[in-house]
Amino acid sequence: MRTFSRAHVLTARLRTALLVRPVIDRVVGLIRGRSGRSAEHALSHLRAISQAEQRKLVDVAQSLVDEAVRRARPRTSPAPGV
Repeated sequence: MRTFSRAHVLTARLRTALLVRPVIDRVVGLIRGRSGRSAEHALSHLRAISQAEQRKLVDVAQSLVDEAVRRARPRTSPAPGV
Protein backbone atom coordinates (compact mmCIF):
# COMPACT_ATOMS: atom_id res chain seq x y z
CA MET A 1 0.00 0.00 0.00
CA ARG A 2 2.90 2.34 0.67
CA THR A 3 4.06 2.07 -2.95
CA PHE A 4 0.57 2.98 -4.16
CA SER A 5 0.51 5.99 -1.86
CA ARG A 6 3.90 7.19 -3.15
CA ALA A 7 2.77 6.70 -6.73
CA HIS A 8 -0.38 8.71 -6.02
CA VAL A 9 1.65 11.58 -4.51
CA LEU A 10 4.09 11.52 -7.43
CA THR A 11 1.22 11.59 -9.92
CA ALA A 12 -0.30 14.61 -8.19
CA ARG A 13 3.05 16.42 -8.22
CA LEU A 14 3.57 15.68 -11.90
CA ARG A 15 0.10 16.98 -12.75
CA THR A 16 0.82 20.19 -10.87
CA ALA A 17 4.16 20.56 -12.65
CA LEU A 18 2.48 20.15 -16.03
CA LEU A 19 0.04 22.94 -15.18
CA VAL A 20 2.62 25.29 -13.67
CA ARG A 21 5.50 24.88 -16.11
CA PRO A 22 3.95 26.75 -19.07
CA VAL A 23 3.44 29.87 -16.93
CA ILE A 24 7.03 29.77 -15.74
CA ASP A 25 8.29 29.18 -19.29
CA ARG A 26 6.30 32.19 -20.53
CA VAL A 27 7.75 34.54 -17.97
CA VAL A 28 11.27 33.20 -18.55
CA GLY A 29 10.74 34.13 -22.20
CA LEU A 30 9.52 37.59 -21.22
CA ILE A 31 12.52 38.18 -18.97
CA ARG A 32 14.89 36.92 -21.67
CA GLY A 33 13.29 39.20 -24.24
CA ARG A 34 13.65 42.24 -22.02
CA SER A 35 17.13 41.52 -20.67
CA GLY A 36 18.77 39.57 -23.49
CA ARG A 37 20.11 37.14 -20.89
CA SER A 38 20.02 33.34 -20.78
CA ALA A 39 17.09 31.20 -19.68
CA GLU A 40 19.10 30.16 -16.62
CA HIS A 41 19.61 33.81 -15.65
CA ALA A 42 15.92 34.57 -16.19
CA LEU A 43 14.86 31.63 -14.00
CA SER A 44 17.36 32.65 -11.33
CA HIS A 45 15.95 36.19 -11.43
CA LEU A 46 12.41 34.82 -11.10
CA ARG A 47 13.46 32.70 -8.12
CA ALA A 48 15.07 35.73 -6.47
CA ILE A 49 11.84 37.71 -6.82
CA SER A 50 9.86 34.77 -5.44
CA GLN A 51 12.10 34.50 -2.39
CA ALA A 52 12.26 38.25 -1.78
CA GLU A 53 8.48 38.53 -1.89
CA GLN A 54 7.96 35.21 -0.06
CA ARG A 55 5.54 34.08 -2.78
CA LYS A 56 5.32 30.87 -4.76
CA LEU A 57 7.31 30.87 -7.98
CA VAL A 58 4.22 30.22 -10.08
CA ASP A 59 2.33 33.09 -8.42
CA VAL A 60 5.15 35.53 -9.20
CA ALA A 61 5.35 34.19 -12.75
CA GLN A 62 1.60 34.57 -13.29
CA SER A 63 1.68 38.13 -11.94
CA LEU A 64 4.47 39.05 -14.36
CA VAL A 65 2.65 37.46 -17.31
CA ASP A 66 -0.59 39.23 -16.36
CA GLU A 67 1.25 42.56 -16.13
CA ALA A 68 2.90 42.05 -19.53
CA VAL A 69 -0.48 41.24 -21.11
CA ARG A 70 -2.08 44.26 -19.47
CA ARG A 71 0.65 46.54 -20.80
CA ALA A 72 0.46 45.04 -24.29
CA ARG A 73 -3.28 45.66 -24.66
CA PRO A 74 -4.23 48.71 -26.71
CA ARG A 75 -5.22 51.66 -24.60
CA THR A 76 -7.89 52.84 -27.03
CA SER A 77 -10.73 51.01 -28.72
CA PRO A 78 -10.20 50.00 -32.35
CA ALA A 79 -12.06 51.98 -35.00
CA PRO A 80 -15.60 50.75 -35.74
CA GLY A 81 -15.68 48.03 -38.38
CA VAL A 82 -12.09 46.95 -37.79
